[in-house]
Amino acid sequence: TSVGAREPRRAWGEQTTHISDEEGGFLERVEEPHAAFTPGPARAITYADDDPLYSEQLPAVQVEEGLVSIRMWPDEQGRFGFNVKGGCDLNMPILVSRVAPNTPADTCYPKLSEGDQVLLINGVDVSRMVHDHVVSLIRAARDSHMGELVLTVRPNAVYEAASLEEEPAYQYVPDTDTPHHHGSDALAQSMLLLADGLASGSLLAQFDKLYRKKPGLSTADAKRPENLSKNRYRDISPYDVTRVILAGGSGGDYINANYVNMEIPGSGIINRYIATQGPLSTTVQDFWQMVEEQGSTLVVMVTTLVERGRTKCHKYW
Repeated sequence: TSVGAREPRRAWGEQTTHISDEEGGFLERVEEPHAAFTPGPARAITYADDDPLYSEQLPAVQVEEGLVSIRMWPDEQGRFGFNVKGGCDLNMPILVSRVAPNTPADTCYPKLSEGDQVLLINGVDVSRMVHDHVVSLIRAARDSHMGELVLTVRPNAVYEAASLEEEPAYQYVPDTDTPHHHGSDALAQSMLLLADGLASGSLLAQFDKLYRKKPGLSTADAKRPENLSKNRYRDISPYDVTRVILAGGSGGDYINANYVNMEIPGSGIINRYIATQGPLSTTVQDFWQMVEEQGSTLVVMVTTLVERGRTKCHKYW
């Protein structure tokens, strides 16, 4: 029986409803190109057959008041687009230290923000985990739950700056370690990370932490009286065990140059090269002698001739 006349429900319509962060709701925006942006309440598009009793919904994650559940999926390169720091081994909470723009962490709703404290990862408590375990748990998410990562966070957790250690040298997790990501994709990712590190200052901070001289290695040959004038800087000298030795001659066998073996982690590749100072006017002949004796086919110059009015390298060509 009919209780009373009721207006038929439209095939689709707009209704102003609150979309719970816990339910992973999505907003659909319609932008008018000539209209000024005016903030307003969230609006969800609903459909006639989208009855709340029957519509398929993502399972809600029960969280405490003040916490937020954030869902995301990795991009084509297997990255979520954020860094974390902290862990029980560092006596720090797990904090989001960096969110890369236009990545899943940045574009999901609600979005992840720097300073958020991560409490749960796919329902697993991380408050007593070491840093590496947390990173591994994030990386494992792409291979489970259909790649879905669910973070339960306390938004913008505030802690005293003095208690936070410097962000570790970590790529946006999870870092794809599958062998097919090479070539242009790997180069693009590397350039993105370099640009981000320069913009944030993290690369300079990492460089400043490097030791000036490796413990246990001597530089006695560089400090011999006959070799002092061949060094551009008094505090930058080649190690005795890895220095390049010239074949000899009237000028001796010394040149401020080191053999370097640089292993590329996870690739099995070792880049071998010689690192040397910008030649002095008095060591140009030694430089070209070294190039010829070592069979070097490529010279990469990473300095300018003059910097801030000071000579950094003699024009050796």
